[in-house]
Amino acid sequence: MKNFRAIALLFTANTISGIAQGISMIAIPWHFSKTEDMTRFGIVYGISTIISLFWVPYSGTLVDKYNRKHIFQAITGISGLFTLCMGLYGIWAGFLDWWMIALVFLFTFFNYNIHYPNLYAFMQEITEKKYYGKISSYLEVFGQLASALAGATAALLLSGVEKGQDSFLGLPIVSPIEIESWSIQQIFLMDGITYVIAFSLISLIQFTPLTIRSKEVMKLRERIISGWNWLMTNKKILQFGIASYLLFATVMLVSFYLCASYVSLHLNLEGDIYATAEMFYSIGALLSGLFIRYIFRSRKTAQNIAILTFITGAFYFSQHFFQSVTLLFISMLFLGISNAGVRILRVGFLFENVPNQYYGRVNAVFFLSNLIIRSVFIGLFALPFFLEAENFSYTYIIMAALLLVATVWCLRLSPHIKMKESR
Repeated sequence: MKNFRAIALLFTANTISGIAQGISMIAIPWHFSKTEDMTRFGIVYGISTIISLFWVPYSGTLVDKYNRKHIFQAITGISGLFTLCMGLYGIWAGFLDWWMIALVFLFTFFNYNIHYPNLYAFMQEITEKKYYGKISSYLEVFGQLASALAGATAALLLSGVEKGQDSFLGLPIVSPIEIESWSIQQIFLMDGITYVIAFSLISLIQFTPLTIRSKEVMKLRERIISGWNWLMTNKKILQFGIASYLLFATVMLVSFYLCASYVSLHLNLEGDIYATAEMFYSIGALLSGLFIRYIFRSRKTAQNIAILTFITGAFYFSQHFFQSVTLLFISMLFLGISNAGVRILRVGFLFENVPNQYYGRVNAVFFLSNLIIRSVFIGLFALPFFLEAENFSYTYIIMAALLLVATVWCLRLSPHIKMKESR
């Protein structure tokens, strides 16, 4: 395989930083949930989403214009420096104000918005076409391996372990040692250190581009329009990209906003259950990365995505009616399987059908549509009605309805889209 060393370094750097990022993004909403500041956190999450409406199209043009290795160096360097400073300040002062914690969330959130489009575009640029399917699966496997480790570590760090009889990952254990729970500033310090490690690994990457990108001298507005014009000449790809992204919209809502409140308000349980649920999601995604291409090889991509989307909607529907930790874990497991499966299938399709020259901008359009949908639902779920314990689970009914729409949309598109299946 050409550029094997570069691909291996990129996978390693992405996995290391992903573990610590995952811990932070689990710890932050739980911190707000336990301090009864979820309304404030909902506002922060809403603001971050609204700002992203402007940031995402711009970041897409950056991905297509500049050296993607240099973009990775910039975002890991800046995010690492900021997170380290927050962690060190918090340890020195003994606390962090809510707005400081919110700033770390915003930095990490905006990092995600350029990190993943850049990651996929870079992988497409340095990977031989015959390996597109495998690389899209490996991206999911390693990414979710990092998330699974983050979930397990977060469960340990958020709740700690008492010597003697205790519980960990929702299970009773007898611990011979005592592990104190970590403060949010200690978690940020660890996160910042991993950014530094990732920056160092990315600096070692040397590669030979396998796709040709012509230099663009257009202005920002013209670059954005050129990406949109490409999609308008490929409208079925545009519709498919939006429809297949709706599942991801609900995943972002669950992971960053709803799950912590579901555990504390609907189930009346603690942080280790929340972190364990996130870990089950990652385990499901990991399994999906290993097997999904082989399970669904006999059907069209749009049909496969419709099946996975429908299954997830059914689990959301069931979570409204039952107060069960077991159901939560199983639902999060299948959510991981479905979301990762959809992402693998979608990324493989986009690698095959979208020119690398436009990949960042095309992906930005899909992500932007997803942000708009999430903004609407964040505003809806921030209403006082949904913040009451007896009403909170209705948010899952609404998400189930959204995924039913996505299922029908994908099925309607399936006969009209000629997929080039990556194997």
